[in-house]
Amino acid sequence: SILISSDLHTEKVYNTTKGTKISFNLNTAFINPSRPKERNNDKSLPLSLQNDPFSGSSLTKTPLRKKEFSEEEKLKLIKYYDDYHSKFESEIKKIKEKLGYVIIFDGHSMNSIALENTPDQGKERVDFNVGTLDDSSADKRLIDIFMGALKQEAPNYTIQKNFPYKGGFITKKYGNPKENVHVIQIETKRSLFMHEGLNNGPNSFEMKDSLKEITSIFSKVFEITEKKYSL
Repeated sequence: SILISSDLHTEKVYNTTKGTKISFNLNTAFINPSRPKERNNDKSLPLSLQNDPFSGSSLTKTPLRKKEFSEEEKLKLIKYYDDYHSKFESEIKKIKEKLGYVIIFDGHSMNSIALENTPDQGKERVDFNVGTLDDSSADKRLIDIFMGALKQEAPNYTIQKNFPYKGGFITKKYGNPKENVHVIQIETKRSLFMHEGLNNGPNSFEMKDSLKEITSIFSKVFEITEKKYSL
C-alpha cells in the first residue's frame, strides 16, 4: 500500500536540465531526510521539526510501519540519510566557490485537501505554496524575483507564501542568506499532476498528462529566477 501523504513523482515535477538535482529515492516511510537526525521534544515546534528520521507515524499520526526498526536496521538506513546530506553540503560548497552564492529549491508535494494535524486541516489548498521561513531563508530580493516569475508563468494557478507551510528542516538547516546560501521550499498540490488517491480510485497514484505543464512552469521559473538574481 502507499500512504496518501507520500511525496510521489516530485522528481518529475521539478525536473530541470540546469543546475544540480538531488533526489531522495527511498520512500520517506523508511527514513525521512527532511527531519532532524535527533528528535527534538520542543512542543512549540511543528511536528516536522520534532520528529526524527525514523518517526513511527506521519504528521497525521498514521502508523508508518507494523513494527519499529531494529538498531541494526537503523544503522543501515541512516547511511542513506547521511549520504543525502553529505551530497547537499558538498554541492553547496562547490557551487558557492564557483558563483559566490547558492540557490536551493526544495521541492515537495501536498494533498489537495489538508490532512489532520496541519495548519489548514480539512480545507482545500492553493496550487502552489512557497515557504521562506517568513522571508528569513533567502535574500528578500531573490524571494521577490521567484514569486514574480511564478505568478508570471502560472497566471491561472493559485499561489500562497508561508501558509500552510513556512518551510521545514531543509529550509531551516541550509538557508543562510548572510552566507549567500538561499533556500526556497515549494509545495505543489498533488492533484495538479497525479491522481492522489484520496478516494482510492482506479487510477490512484498514477501521473496525469498535466504533469508536463507543471514541469514546464517550474523549469521556466527556476531559469528566470537564477538569471535575474545573477544580474
